Parts: sequence; C-alpha cells; structure tokens
Amino acid sequence: MPITDVETHKDLLRALDCADKVVVVEYSAAWCGACSRVRPAIDQLSRDFAPVANFVSIDVGLLPEVAKERGVSNLPSFHIHLANRHVRTVVGADPSGLYDALVDVLKEAHEAEEKATKGAGAVGEKVGGSLVASAV
Repeated sequence: MPITDVETHKDLLRALDCADKVVVVEYSAAWCGACSRVRPAIDQLSRDFAPVANFVSIDVGLLPEVAKERGVSNLPSFHIHLANRHVRTVVGADPSGLYDALVDVLKEAHEAEEKATKGAGAVGEKVGGSLVASAV
C-alpha cells in the first residue's frame, strides 16, 4: 500500500484510529534533502509491511502545528503507533533502523497477544508471516 499524505490534523487522527495495524507516521518536508533521499526506501518498506502496517506522511511545512504537538524537531522522523498509541520513534534518514523498530513493535504485539489469548490471536496470525518470522 502506498504512503498516504495527511493534509489535516483530523486526517492524522483518522489514520491513527486503526486497531488492526501498526501505523507509521513519517514527518518530512519538501525542502528536506535527507527526506527526499530516504523516500524510495520508505516507499519500499510501506509495500513490504502492507499486510500489517499503514504508512502516512506529514509535510511539516504544511502542518507545523502537528509536528510541534507531536514533539517532532528533526527530519525525517518516524513515529510508530500501535492501537492508537505512540510506541516508538526513529529519527533520521535510517530505513534499516525503521525496519528494525517495526519488527520489534510487531514482535512485541505478537507476544502480548499470545500472552493475552494463550497462543491464539489475530495479531499472531498476521505477525507470524515472513516479515517477522524471518527477522527473528
């Protein structure tokens, strides 16, 4: 699934209200060279993680109040959300760091779901696929 551009604060809240997937929020700007250089790798991650994660992008030049409210001071920055909670941040043009953080969040979600349901759960079925299984 391609990265969705967020144009309003309301769009962001709607994107974060996704109970069955991880949501990655990319904070970038049109004038940010590092953001442009890393974008192809982030596009690839969004395709690779499409079954378990949605990616959205915020241009902080257009929505500076959202960046300020969310504590974003460096670009690019990536906030990983699970069950509408911000659980991890990756700062900088670091696609491998974002990949690692996503795998960690998915593994933690899988372990929590397994613990809560004694081994059977929807998250476990989704996370048990090749992305996380091959990363463990």
